[in-house]
Amino acid sequence: MADSIKVGNVEIMAVLDMIPPPRDPSVMFPETSEADWSSHQDALENGKLQLYYGVWVVRSQGQTILVDTGMGPGPHEHLGGMEGHMFDRLRDVLIPADRMNNTNVGPSDEVNIVVHTHLHGDHVGWNLRYSGGMPAPYFRRARYLVPKLDWDHFTAPETIDSAPQVSRQVMPLRRLRKMD
Repeated sequence: MADSIKVGNVEIMAVLDMIPPPRDPSVMFPETSEADWSSHQDALENGKLQLYYGVWVVRSQGQTILVDTGMGPGPHEHLGGMEGHMFDRLRDVLIPADRMNNTNVGPSDEVNIVVHTHLHGDHVGWNLRYSGGMPAPYFRRARYLVPKLDWDHFTAPETIDSAPQVSRQVMPLRRLRKMD
């Protein structure tokens, strides 16, 4: 089950996609030295930076909003072939117990809106699945909201080649008329 909190009539749930292997802080912050981290040991586990890739589900007034879509199914070669589990975990969070055995019911039908905080690979990975080379949204009923500044940045000619996740997991949403 997901960790959750209720604020008024809004329920917010944290859903884990994957826990990648711990890494040296210099991998993410190459300009820092070991000495720079000496006063931040509480942020490290055995000298390594541990990340947790996850998403948020927000429910209120009959709407289900997914904030980001995690790393995606994988396998993710840069993480040793790890696979994401967010979609399966969403089923446990979104499907009521009395409908859990119904194989025709899934997370795809429960999400109304997907909101992307930004367009890094660990935030857009479960946007689309591909079958026969054709993209299809994982959340087929949802509208996908994308920050304009990120869209403009990552789709610019000088940037697009360095953002394969945008070409594969975000740009097709516009062609499918699923993105605002």
